[in-house]
Amino acid sequence: MRVVALAAGGLPDVVRDGMNGALFPTTELPSAARAIRELLESPELAGRYGVEGRRLAETEFSIDLQAVAYARLYRDLF
Repeated sequence: MRVVALAAGGLPDVVRDGMNGALFPTTELPSAARAIRELLESPELAGRYGVEGRRLAETEFSIDLQAVAYARLYRDLF
C-alpha cells in the first residue's frame, strides 16, 4: 500500500500517517500534492510504505479477523 490520502471516511482506519502512507486533512490539498510528489521521487519511502501496508493488512485486516468481527457483530445484533 503506497498511499497519500485525505482523512475522510474510513481512510484513517487503514492509512497510518508516516507508517504506511501519508494522511492529510481535507483542507490540506497542497500538502497532499507535495506528499504525492515526494512519494513518486522516493522509491525507498514508497517501499517502506508498501512493506508496512502489507504488514497492517495481514495483522489487522486479514480475512480471518474480518470473519470473527462480523460474526461478533451479528451475534451482538441478534
